[in-house]
Amino acid sequence: LGRDDLALAAVALEYARIVERGERAPSKRMAEALGGSAGTWTNRVAEARRRGFLTDVPRGAAGGALTERAREVLGLVRT
Repeated sequence: LGRDDLALAAVALEYARIVERGERAPSKRMAEALGGSAGTWTNRVAEARRRGFLTDVPRGAAGGALTERAREVLGLVRT
């Protein structure tokens, strides 16, 4: 998995879906589903958030919604 905009927007989408389902440990769930460690996914989600693909939440809190920018990168909106 790369660190380009498309890859990180996809991470944001998967994270947002997991959070919407009410998972209390979304990075752990991503590690179980996609491989790697929970820490790796936490870092990827943080990078996705820094790049504007997820809305802000208080530090250490799970959550955040997919942003319009992420939807555009993923081709989920018509431009």
